[in-house]
Formats: sequence, C-alpha cells, structure tokens
Amino acid sequence: MGRPDPGNGLRGMDQNDHIAITALFERLARVEASGPPRDPEAQALIDAAMRRQPGAAYFLAQTVLAQEQALKAAEARIAALEERASSGWPAAPQPKMQQGAPGFLAGAAQTALGVAGGVFLASTIADLMGEAPPADDSDDSWW
Repeated sequence: MGRPDPGNGLRGMDQNDHIAITALFERLARVEASGPPRDPEAQALIDAAMRRQPGAAYFLAQTVLAQEQALKAAEARIAALEERASSGWPAAPQPKMQQGAPGFLAGAAQTALGVAGGVFLASTIADLMGEAPPADDSDDSWW
C-alpha cells in the first residue's frame, strides 16, 4: 500500500509503482546500450524540450506505463473475444478500468485523458473553424 496522503490528495508511490518504474528504466538502459545511434537533431530537440519542461519525464513515464497496461488489457480482451468467438459463446462484458489506484500510476489515466482530450478538442475546434492540422505533423501550433 502507498504512503499516507501527504495532504495534497495524493498517496505516495507503492511497491508496484516502484517495480514498474524501475523495470521501465531498465528496459530503456538496455535499449540505450544496444540500440541504434540516436538522431542528433531529434536528441537536441528533446534535450531542449526537457530543459524547458524538466517535469516532462515524470509524465512521459506515467504515459508509457499506462499505455503498457492498456495494451496488455487490450491483448487479453482480444484473446478472450477470439476464444469466445471460436467456441460460439457470446462476447463477455467489457472490463472496467481500475479506479482509485494509489501512487504514481494514479494520475496516469488522468494525464493521458487530459492529453488526448486536449488534442481531440483542438482538432474539433479546428474542424469547426474550417482549419485542418498540418499534413506533415511538423507544426503543432494549430492546437
């Protein structure tokens, strides 16, 4: 269980959070050690963004871990549906996302929804105004 609420509505990181974060950065270390060379221009852009937003790594880690959990849940759901389809059984009800999780991952879904919601809202507004996002995704100033 996470640490008690420090008064800001958030509980501290629990053991599962610690394991997930540690495993993520161990995987990143392996990729860094054995992966292809980094694009210097992309690296410079990322470095500049991290200097402007030093807290971004926190939200990037949350996003990666939340997407990993969502992917695992989707894979399990697909496997269950394929099994049911092959056996002639009707589809099972869709599982609900875990709510009230403590610690680091508690804000991941909210962060992901905030990012996705902001992109969706900006896209919808742009569509209503007759604007469209750039085709090459190189200029995100429209949103």
